Amino acid sequence: MGKQQDKRIELAKRLLDTTDEVTLGIVSAALDVPKPYAIPESEIKAFEDYLARYERGEVEPKEWSAIKRKLTRRVAK
Repeated sequence: MGKQQDKRIELAKRLLDTTDEVTLGIVSAALDVPKPYAIPESEIKAFEDYLARYERGEVEPKEWSAIKRKLTRRVAK
């Protein structure tokens, strides 16, 4: 077995022997952490392009309320 698999087995054994609620809560919380959202390269590029145009004065800043409405409509689809 490899080092990582050995470590996983050892941790699993320790967890099975644990009755401490705090420890179990910490482990549960650690395992329930959602994976971070991976921003696609295309979105990063689009943001960088928009920022460059904004810095050159080619586009007006948008109000938060307008952005929020647009995002709300997009999520609702």
